Amino acid sequence: MSMGTVVKYLIQSNDRFWVDERLAPSSGSDRSGMTWEATDNQMRGRNQNIHINLFAGGDSARRALRVFERADLAAVHAFYDRGLGRIYKNYASSRAPDPRFVPWPLERWTWGGYSCPVPGVAAIFSLPASTSVCLSSPTWRVRSNLAPWSPRKS
Repeated sequence: MSMGTVVKYLIQSNDRFWVDERLAPSSGSDRSGMTWEATDNQMRGRNQNIHINLFAGGDSARRALRVFERADLAAVHAFYDRGLGRIYKNYASSRAPDPRFVPWPLERWTWGGYSCPVPGVAAIFSLPASTSVCLSSPTWRVRSNLAPWSPRKS
């Protein structure tokens, strides 16, 4: 199965900057990707940072990869500072230096994201009897050679 273009951006922050803005750590943006707090609102230990993950696929991942390939990591950090700054005004000033950018399509042993198949690619999984599920991007469907299900009459 061909895999789609995906990237991950692993961020650390010295505080939960979204709380004062009355926002959640989980966000979604067609421009940047989706974020969530990886520390899951756990209590902090001394000198422990808060972890925020960003996952992006499709066009948003391709934009980040272009920045990375044409410039350097500083440009990637600026790209995400701008993008996440549209959602969280205190993001850039709160993040710890040097978040980790993971360009999955450029990783030798990965080359993509298994959770983001290329559009039009389908995976078939066998189920009991003659039923199969076709997972296809962008649609999912169930195929069956059996008659449609109906409740039994008692």
